[in-house]
Amino acid sequence: HDVDVMTDLALPLPVKIIGDLLGLPPEGRELAASVVRDLVAPLEPMADAAALERAAAAEDQLAEYLEKLLVSKRDHPADDLLSRLVAAHDDDGLDDDECVGTAILLFAAGFETTTNLIGNGLAALLANPHQADLLRQQPALAAGAVEELLRYDAPVQTNGRTVLESTRIADVELEPGQVVLTLLGAANRYPDQFTHPDSLDITRTGSRPLSFGAGIHFCLGAALARMEGAELFPRLLIRFPELSLAGEPLWRAGLSFRGLTSLPVNTR
Repeated sequence: HDVDVMTDLALPLPVKIIGDLLGLPPEGRELAASVVRDLVAPLEPMADAAALERAAAAEDQLAEYLEKLLVSKRDHPADDLLSRLVAAHDDDGLDDDECVGTAILLFAAGFETTTNLIGNGLAALLANPHQADLLRQQPALAAGAVEELLRYDAPVQTNGRTVLESTRIADVELEPGQVVLTLLGAANRYPDQFTHPDSLDITRTGSRPLSFGAGIHFCLGAALARMEGAELFPRLLIRFPELSLAGEPLWRAGLSFRGLTSLPVNTR
């Protein structure tokens, strides 16, 4: 029968995982997941004033909820990340705003991009059935397959960096303080770095995509996202050997975040 991967799997699975790690109760996960899309909208280069207003409202709503939850975690600590944030706050490591801001960041970043990894990755595999069959037959390829899926169709396509020292890139002179928009999706298809960059090849070796960033800006949740992908893709393909597209995938608008709003599939 037909299901929509985005609503039935790609969203609820990472929300549950990061929610469990943080110690967020079910109602909190539903609230947070419902407003995160508005929260991250200003990261799009073309975000307008209305998007900024929605983002501010979403942040206020999340902050109000998390402030109360963190107070509860202080009175009833558990083995979760929010309780550890409270402990860091009480040890003079974080102030109130930093504690709440970190909690918002961990939750939003903990599922928004992983949702897109699952959707983009599965769409790519179903569009390349020989690659899906290879992973189905050799699940040990899963870790490398995730790296290739991240390279092939990265959940985050752009990033911003501030120039720290005078430098020249191509014919452009850059000075300290300027902000540069980096195109991660383009870098991941750079032909001098990747052989046949427009082809999906889950056996590709030595690949170093920039999908998680680099250096001090490397993604904090990279290991978790990789683990979720490596567990999910082969299990899904093996459990549903006849998995196929049931309609055209629908892509969300925007430049920075690359993801689907709908991925209909037929499980048999």
